[in-house]
Amino acid sequence: MEAARRAAEDALAAAKARLDKVRQTASLDALDAGTAMTNARQLIASANTQTKLLDQTRALYRSQYFDLGTRNLNDLLDAEEDYYNALIERSDSERDLDIALLQCHLTGGTLRSALGLSNVTLYGYPIDSFGVDVGEEAAASEKAEEPSQPGSLPVPPVTGKEPLFANAG
Repeated sequence: MEAARRAAEDALAAAKARLDKVRQTASLDALDAGTAMTNARQLIASANTQTKLLDQTRALYRSQYFDLGTRNLNDLLDAEEDYYNALIERSDSERDLDIALLQCHLTGGTLRSALGLSNVTLYGYPIDSFGVDVGEEAAASEKAEEPSQPGSLPVPPVTGKEPLFANAG
């Protein structure tokens, strides 16, 4: 009887340790995603500035090539290539920001609501019952059950019916 109690206590302690490890991993993932979001935003701002400057440069080079004849074709094509490479870099940074935002929502348990999939059914079954992520309701009930749980993860708020990927398409 005593051995069974100790085994149950050990199993409970092991389960709590695994739960703490999962929570710690989720917190670290959320922090990583937050850092990635900050970096992506800075890269987007930098790429926007670079794109504006390169657009001015290529307009100047076009004028010098077509109107004045003082620029050679290689300079003009290099300016065009630089401009379009900057657009690609900005697009890549926007994609990285979207991925980081999704990661924040995933680790925070708000992915379904961020995608507008709360209270939605698929073939007559509620999507919330599939158990892919915990969702806001389950996360709230889990917090109520365990008051020792650390604070909420840094997930940006979802406002109104604004789409998650406002810049897409």
